[in-house]
Amino acid sequence: MITGAETPGFFDGANAPSEKVQIPGVDDAVVAAAGIRHCEFPECEQLTGSLHGGMLFTYRNIHGFPVNDGGAPYCRIRLDQPRGDQKYAQRAGTGVHPYIPPGFALAAEKCATLVVIEGEKKSLAAASEGFPAIGISGFYGVLDGKDGFTDELIECLRTGRFEAIIFLGDSDVIFNPQFSDAVVRLIEALSKTPWVGLQVFVGCVPADAPGKGLDDVRAVLGNEFRAWFEAMWNKAFPITPDMSKGQIALRLLEVHRNALEKLAGSAEGKDRVFRGLAKLAAGLADDLVEEQIRTLAESLGFTKRAFGQAVTRAKRRLRDQPSVIPEGAGVRIDLTKPAGEWAREVLQALPDKVYLTADGKLAQLVEDELLPFSEKELISYLDRPDRFIFVHGGAEGQVDRLAKFEKKHAEIVVGAVSNHPEVLRRVRVFSKSPVLVDRGEEGCALVAGYCPKSQILVASSNRFDANISLEVAWAQIENLLADFQFESDADRAVALASILTPALVKGGFLNGKRVPFIVIWKDQKGAGGGYFCQVVCGVHSHRAKAITVREPSRVYESISRSLFNGDSIIYLDNIRGAVLADLPFLESILTEPVFDARMIYRHGGLDVTHLTLMATSNGMTLSDDLANRALEIRIRKQPHSHSFRNWEEGDLLSHIEQNSDTYLACVHTIIRAWVEAERPMVKPISGIRFKEWERVVGGILTMHPNGPFDMFPEGERGRRRMMDRMSSPDFDRIEALCRDLVQRGHAGQWLTAREMVELIDDQITVDPDEHARLAQQIGIMLSRFCQEVGVLKDVGERFKIQRNQRTRPENNYKQTNEYCVVESTQLSDDLSTLTPGGAG
Repeated sequence: MITGAETPGFFDGANAPSEKVQIPGVDDAVVAAAGIRHCEFPECEQLTGSLHGGMLFTYRNIHGFPVNDGGAPYCRIRLDQPRGDQKYAQRAGTGVHPYIPPGFALAAEKCATLVVIEGEKKSLAAASEGFPAIGISGFYGVLDGKDGFTDELIECLRTGRFEAIIFLGDSDVIFNPQFSDAVVRLIEALSKTPWVGLQVFVGCVPADAPGKGLDDVRAVLGNEFRAWFEAMWNKAFPITPDMSKGQIALRLLEVHRNALEKLAGSAEGKDRVFRGLAKLAAGLADDLVEEQIRTLAESLGFTKRAFGQAVTRAKRRLRDQPSVIPEGAGVRIDLTKPAGEWAREVLQALPDKVYLTADGKLAQLVEDELLPFSEKELISYLDRPDRFIFVHGGAEGQVDRLAKFEKKHAEIVVGAVSNHPEVLRRVRVFSKSPVLVDRGEEGCALVAGYCPKSQILVASSNRFDANISLEVAWAQIENLLADFQFESDADRAVALASILTPALVKGGFLNGKRVPFIVIWKDQKGAGGGYFCQVVCGVHSHRAKAITVREPSRVYESISRSLFNGDSIIYLDNIRGAVLADLPFLESILTEPVFDARMIYRHGGLDVTHLTLMATSNGMTLSDDLANRALEIRIRKQPHSHSFRNWEEGDLLSHIEQNSDTYLACVHTIIRAWVEAERPMVKPISGIRFKEWERVVGGILTMHPNGPFDMFPEGERGRRRMMDRMSSPDFDRIEALCRDLVQRGHAGQWLTAREMVELIDDQITVDPDEHARLAQQIGIMLSRFCQEVGVLKDVGERFKIQRNQRTRPENNYKQTNEYCVVESTQLSDDLSTLTPGGAG
């Protein structure tokens, strides 16, 4: 049995309006707390566009803050004088939102069942009895695109600890096929959410009740309403995912059969039941269900022939009925117009949460995901009466007829997207957290929601106050790096730059220029390379998802999938060897503005100018071109004696997740301070390909309280050494070997690996096995570094080395590798003037 709260006890009338409004069936305290008042012209026109006054319902979320839609608070007016079938008015272009009565959060603590009911007044009546209720405008009022839930309903489900949902209807829903259809869609939407386990019950006011809606019955019954409501509640039945709308409609008829029999026993009620059952049978369009309704009609005293004729007339009316727009209906679209014209009208009237992705797809913002529509999903999304009414327009003097929206129509809408991009909200950058945007001379601004000027869409509507001092902001960011052991201060500076980079590139502070490929080099496994990437992602509220490169053929699709999902930070994890040489597209994605992304069922050019690409490795080799696009951060594994910081939330990543808004505010504070300081920049000295990034980030690091931090203390020479290290993991050892040979006076001599070992370390000769092992390691290292015979290779700025091959008698006249090392200042072109011949 479903039970409700015992007493209301949460309305104090503190927000009572100056003009007292009374709603039959709703407690005065509830009306006062909801701030309901009458609204007259011209205020009603300003709020909703209606020229007629009425009762104003202001919509608020569960925390009491106004629900915004189209840049203004959302509200509806219950018209004093309905215009035909139109009883309510709301501002043109606004969407669908549920009405949340005051005191909902407190009621949710006392009742584990969420009440969903049509209409504001009915939800207020349920709230007067202490139940957590929401009012919906139309049966589909909890759904919002792709059959997903509205933001307000999701917030209610997150806040309450609900075990069930009861979907309640008025006394006439028992004859309305759309009510059962809405229940089916509710179940489908619920299956795609974390609340898939919630049990859904369906009930309605009995056909013989002393009123149509919950508020009407409460106004009549008074103190007896509670007992009546409990009895009605207990007749609600559970819905299973496999139930069709026809089965739900039949179950409603079965549960309320006694009320139908009682109603059919009166002269007035008999006609209502007769017409209602005929309308239901015609609207469900299910032959088996229709036959069962015919059987019920006969048991209620209606003849088979008369009822069959009534069903036929009802079907004809459905087919030929004029396009009278019902209450809460959407935009009227005439399909007899030219296809390009009506398709443009559809695109113009799409709800605010539909966007155009960078690859030209219509997509719906569902929670924090931007999900493209499939063809079937688009049909389901558009073919809803609360969004669009499709008609075949009649000739002059003739009525319009309702039209069925079919697959061919959806294909026309999809085809019109490329012809009318100006009417859609194009998304160039998708972010899970607010984005600080560069406004040039105007400074910078925080984007939350959608910004048409920059084409940035932020899934979160948070607008946190970055009221943090610059010193505190830097200290907080530094605090994140406390447990990482960097090779040098320069590596630490690049790490700080990496945390700032996603915000800089997303916000347009680099004038459209790109950022380097950030490579975290680990001295050994477990040093924290991947952990650092997750820290960067966490600061920007970005989903941390590593891409492994075990199968290079699948990396292209993995990166494409991440980009299609809107990821602006991608990191390749634990790269080894020269595997990136099999991914030539990486060089392009780091420099070109558009990436030709491809994955199963999806293909298109994506804007990647906002992308930050990272990688971790403890032994990989980059091509010279990729090394020229890369920047390294060298970290070492902390010794076993190191005591890692204890975070209140558990570990560092959990701490960042709980405080991501604070850390992102710190990043924004640092960038704002740089903008307010008139954007100081440094002169590029590293020779790095991404000069604009070096100028901007270098300028920001000069403002560090403990700085300035320098990413390139050795200038272009240090950058060259960095590139050599990245293109050869053995660079440091080879440079040390060259230095040792030159210092010992062996520059310009052709030497084998074995001869080098004998010359540089006399102690090893006492152990022939160790001698041979070291010679083999050096030989492999040098041959890997000098891959081409006869080609001069730079070893940093000071040395050059070249490999040659010749036969030697001591090696049974086999081809043997020899190497010659010289100082760069002594030889600038090649070693062709030197004659191979051993150490002598």
